[in-house]
Amino acid sequence: DHDAGRIYHKKWGGLSYAHEVDDGDDPVANFGPIAARMAKRYAGRAARFDFACEHADRVMFIRTGVASRGEVENLLERLRHRYPGLKFNFLLISDQPSHEFQSIPGMSHVCEAFDPDRMYEDMGYWINSAHRFRGILQGFGIDERSIYWCPNNLTEAEREMKEAESVEVPTPPVRKEEEAGAQAPLLSREIAKFSHSNLF
Repeated sequence: DHDAGRIYHKKWGGLSYAHEVDDGDDPVANFGPIAARMAKRYAGRAARFDFACEHADRVMFIRTGVASRGEVENLLERLRHRYPGLKFNFLLISDQPSHEFQSIPGMSHVCEAFDPDRMYEDMGYWINSAHRFRGILQGFGIDERSIYWCPNNLTEAEREMKEAESVEVPTPPVRKEEEAGAQAPLLSREIAKFSHSNLF
């Protein structure tokens, strides 16, 4: 849609892409270079997405934007088929009544609207939306200590994981009070570095 400045998916009309046309592109006369660039970009994103899902202990999938109950149920079914055994929840953030999604296991809904196109035009709106989005995530226990971004470089991520697996963690000696049955202190773990292999 040249007037809207968006590229719409042929099969799923509700799926569109913005900001994919670069300066110098002519999407009407020659869409080929744009399609090739998008294919490379989204294939890479899909690979990183798979990597994260296959190595994470638990995942929360998030969508911002209106969806029907049937679409949500179809998505959850596809996710269970794609990642068998993965523990996950689904969070939908959209401007529609929450009762439409009642009794769907593993799903939560927040009635809120975010406009990505407006974020490009209005810095104040973008910052306000970022703070609001952070508050929503924190309400579900997601913060800078628990969030995990898909790695940008899968080769680097796999190397880090292999290096982490090769490191032996020494077992601390048993103290005398523990041998006597005293309650051991609670253990804590401090993460010094956030990396691709730290899947929180």
